[in-house]
Amino acid sequence: MRTHLLVIALFAASALAPAQTKPTLVRHFGPEVTFTPQKIDDFPDKKIRAVALPDGRILLSRFGTVYMLDASGREIWKFQTDNEGELLTSEPAYNAETNEIGIVGSDILFVRLDATTGEEKWRATTVGAAEFIHVAAYGKGFLIVVDMSGYREKYNVSGTQRRKGSEPDKLEYYGETEDDFWSAEFPIGAQLLVNGQHIYAVRRTRNALHLRELQPALSKRR
Repeated sequence: MRTHLLVIALFAASALAPAQTKPTLVRHFGPEVTFTPQKIDDFPDKKIRAVALPDGRILLSRFGTVYMLDASGREIWKFQTDNEGELLTSEPAYNAETNEIGIVGSDILFVRLDATTGEEKWRATTVGAAEFIHVAAYGKGFLIVVDMSGYREKYNVSGTQRRKGSEPDKLEYYGETEDDFWSAEFPIGAQLLVNGQHIYAVRRTRNALHLRELQPALSKRR
């Protein structure tokens, strides 16, 4: 795989602490939408961000459920994962070319939804100890970052034991058909960035930012 590596050094800069100000009144325009979960547990999906679509619709996710709202906050549709307690691991991704919503979650969940109706169009049948941790629209499909930490201390397919920590993460692409699929190694702990047809892995270290462009693999049968 051809890669381009760009390292940007970070320089620390000091600044004066801002002066304390009085709290301001927060005004809500229109109805404030509140979703009350069935459980009181504080699930880790609280860090998943809301997603604004180009036409003004909004995607909110909580407790394994994705809500599609219009610009005024009215619910258009919602999608709930099949298994109780199955959580999303990333905010959903919107693909304008195919009018689809891609969601990923625990237990290697990847589902493609019709963005208009919320109906399920396709579901991945992957099984194993990996975890899908991020999804992004790309072309007429979706890119998924796969956390392979569950395999880092296990045996590989040939039966020989890998050196601890040598199993990289993966980047998988699911296109319009099952044949339009490819997989590539992805740096452990990196962030996926998609800019048009360009795919980057962004990794932060203490003194630098590492921006690495990934060359998409040729489509091949899964």
